[in-house]
Amino acid sequence: MYLYNLLNKSTYTFNFEKWFSNFNIQYDEIKMWKHILLKASKNISLRNCTGYYFQYPLNLGQENVLLHFNVDRIQNLSHQDIYDIKLSEISTDYKNFSYIYSPTSKYSSEHITTAAPIIFCPLPTYYGIRNVVIDGNHRVTAKKARQISQITAITYIPNSQNDFLNEFEYKLYSFLKFLYF
Repeated sequence: MYLYNLLNKSTYTFNFEKWFSNFNIQYDEIKMWKHILLKASKNISLRNCTGYYFQYPLNLGQENVLLHFNVDRIQNLSHQDIYDIKLSEISTDYKNFSYIYSPTSKYSSEHITTAAPIIFCPLPTYYGIRNVVIDGNHRVTAKKARQISQITAITYIPNSQNDFLNEFEYKLYSFLKFLYF
């Protein structure tokens, strides 16, 4: 199956059959999900890809897939339940709260001074639920470098196809929620 890498503006291969063979297809719910995912993969379009998307590499055992979060949309929807979190609780090693390190040359003083909350998204994985930063990785990196102790955050659980680049990514996220939430 061919999926899209928005950063490289190219397709990549996801061996869906190999990955899906890890699940017990004898269960009717799993059969249903396979059908849903295959149907969604036939219709991959690049609708709505004019805004800001965060591309997250999700490891699915022997396979990797890129999830593209529609950050512009999510930022507009998620202004409730703001909380503070200690930066020491956010790491790059797939703990409960994780972020992707940004090289120091990629952030500015604005990343240090802004009060804009970072956005976490819970991702269901083989290792349990991981809350990953889908907006604010530069801010986390910059504030950690300056030894700032906490940052403002929100958690957003995607609940619409419009939260992703395409229908397949949303259905895949929904399937993983079904399995691991």
